[in-house]
Amino acid sequence: MGICASTSSVEGGKEKQPEVRLEDFEIISTIKKTSHGKIKLVRNKQSDVLLVLKSTQKSLVKRNTLLPIIIQERNILARLQSPFICNLKYAFQDAENFYLVVEYKAGRDLRAALKKQRKLNEESVAFIAAEVASAIAYIHSHHIVHRNLRPENLLLDEDGHVVVTDFRLSSFFNEKNMLYVSVGTLAYMAPEILQKCGYTHTVDWWSLGVIIYELLFGKVGH
Repeated sequence: MGICASTSSVEGGKEKQPEVRLEDFEIISTIKKTSHGKIKLVRNKQSDVLLVLKSTQKSLVKRNTLLPIIIQERNILARLQSPFICNLKYAFQDAENFYLVVEYKAGRDLRAALKKQRKLNEESVAFIAAEVASAIAYIHSHHIVHRNLRPENLLLDEDGHVVVTDFRLSSFFNEKNMLYVSVGTLAYMAPEILQKCGYTHTVDWWSLGVIIYELLFGKVGH
């Protein structure tokens, strides 16, 4: 159905991964349930490495026409390789589900940090903003726009470094053709998305600005 059995190199530098099956992973726990599947912490039985497995039920894909979104997310993740994202390790399917397996990063998201502290000091915000900006610049260099940057999708790992997650709403872009699909989280969406007047990758910088304001003042600016 279009999503390949294992990840392979889209751009130079990645070795083709061997085909895998669900049986190759030990389920540790369920991290989150979504409207169309589950996100689980798993262990690769061969390498003993912890990973995150995201499943999407095929029955819901057929019903809600999610297949193009799943394929695009897989293709986007396959193109990226950076310490600032949870890199894709495997993509495969069985009779019931599509699966994406990405790196596991221990830590907490920025939303959890804000709930605990309400707002952060300027030094911490400057550090986080610089790392998110580096991640955005890297993502954009591959002609990808994230479109859903928000505290819930920014993890702080055990060393305090930022990791960008959730590329489900991301898209490829080029400078000549505007995007018009209205997607994202309302509070962090750039005006041009809401106005449906056409946009490109610059909308991610607007989202970062909103996040910086929220980290500094403990609320979303209007």
